[in-house]
Amino acid sequence: MSLGIKDRLRISQQSFDPITRHTLALYAGGSGDYNPIHVDRDFAIAAGMSDVFAHGMLVAAYAMRALMTCFSQSEICNFEVKFLARTNIHDVLRCDIYQCGLSAVDNQTKKIEFEVKDQADELKLAGEALVIIK
Repeated sequence: MSLGIKDRLRISQQSFDPITRHTLALYAGGSGDYNPIHVDRDFAIAAGMSDVFAHGMLVAAYAMRALMTCFSQSEICNFEVKFLARTNIHDVLRCDIYQCGLSAVDNQTKKIEFEVKDQADELKLAGEALVIIK
């Protein structure tokens, strides 16, 4: 999805609080996703994991939240993500948002790319959005 750093202009960077068990429990309740791999440490260990880990859609929600610091909800007309790595308990995420120029689709939208990385710069999620030019 990336055009390469030299072809992109970073327009925002947003950091989030560490992923905690409380965060995962709140997200499970809000989303209805009670998969025990995300909230039950004993289950996660029995499944071969070292601990619970974040829901992929929670990480995508963080990306959308960061995107909405730059654009209003009504300006975002497309949002796509690719999950790249598991987000572990206690990871601290940040989202970098890049403007990539006019969309190839039309001259009324611009392409935005974003990446979510952890404190060690491991890429967890990458995506792109189209936003309406006002």
